[in-house]
Amino acid sequence: MTVRENLEVGAYLPPARERMTEGLSAVHALFPILRGKGSLLAATLSGGEQQMLALGGTDGAAQAPFAGRSVHGAGPRTIAGLCDTLRSLSGQGIGLLIAGQHVRRILTLASRAYLLEQGRITEEAHGAELLRSPQLRRALLNTA
Repeated sequence: MTVRENLEVGAYLPPARERMTEGLSAVHALFPILRGKGSLLAATLSGGEQQMLALGGTDGAAQAPFAGRSVHGAGPRTIAGLCDTLRSLSGQGIGLLIAGQHVRRILTLASRAYLLEQGRITEEAHGAELLRSPQLRRALLNTA
């Protein structure tokens, strides 16, 4: 699918279809790098650009799933840009569920954070608080 087709995928319901132009404008405002790439195949984008596309690929990024996509291999500027965008979306009152390997960055964004170990929640706290948790350190560093 092309970049444009991916961005339009979330507009299959009539209310979303009616806001398509507005939604595309919102996505391009959040991710200016995607502007002008509508006709490119999504698979040809960099990992970071594909992540931006995944975020923008629903009704104007208002219900954007990560859809199992990864930013593995994305450059530091791309990761920083995504974090800025996530912070902006969160500031607009949009709830986000983030799971990932960039623990320090994710937890600085999180108002609520959960430590999962073997499928169970073992700790719950504000992101910054969980970041200081000895239990998190043990889990990440696999120490006893």
